[in-house]
Amino acid sequence: MAEMTFQLTGDVNVSVTVSELSDGTLQFDLVVLDDTGSIGDLNGLFFDIADDGMVDGLMVSGADVTDSAFNANRVTKVDGYNNVNGEVTGDYGKFDGGVQFGTSGIGVDDIRETSFILSHEGGTLTLDDLLGQDFAVRLTSVGEEDGSRDDSLKIGGEAPTDPDPVDPVEPIDPEGPTDPVDPVEPIDPEGPTEPEFPFEPISPESGADDGFDFAPLEPAVVDDPALLDDPFVVPESDEDPVEEVAPVPMPEEEILPELPTLDDGFLG
Repeated sequence: MAEMTFQLTGDVNVSVTVSELSDGTLQFDLVVLDDTGSIGDLNGLFFDIADDGMVDGLMVSGADVTDSAFNANRVTKVDGYNNVNGEVTGDYGKFDGGVQFGTSGIGVDDIRETSFILSHEGGTLTLDDLLGQDFAVRLTSVGEEDGSRDDSLKIGGEAPTDPDPVDPVEPIDPEGPTDPVDPVEPIDPEGPTEPEFPFEPISPESGADDGFDFAPLEPAVVDDPALLDDPFVVPESDEDPVEEVAPVPMPEEEILPELPTLDDGFLG
């Protein structure tokens, strides 16, 4: 959305921002600044447009708008209390249009900030219609914030000849980032080729520096007679022999005496 922002400066500064809207209208945003030590009640805005032939079709709407006037090179006031006659018209001439806000003085309202929409009944408005054109504002109840505020101001100026610059938007690469991607090492489907061996920890008595070192187990010798002759005999080693354990036979099943039955006349 194209826009322009500028200031009308004097004992009180007023910021003016005009923005193009998608429906072919222009939005005006006005702010009474407090950077000079004085403030004021905004009564009216006056302006020219580039094409005098469009003046008759101009219309305005806004929450604070109470009146307006449009007449090519003839407008110096909107109401009796809202005019820019005098030094401003001497410097900038008469205007094409004027918009009035609120009421006179701060008895009912004290407008420091307002917005309105400028449209045309038969056409589209753009910033080109206002670039480089003359503007003016009328303020009453001017003074310090907590002071008497019994002065008034008429301030004129010109709009810039170019709209505000727009920050460039970096285009998006449809093919995505071009930074190289670290290659992924392929997985060998046959698994590791190094032989795997069982390990057992080496005891501290073995002289190893690290108690968590490991050494390969001695593979079992399947034809060792000690392992084949008797499953209860432990193979000889440097350690104390293990006492041979003989199997203990299970006791024979105890036979209970046969109990008398009815046929034996047990019941008499």
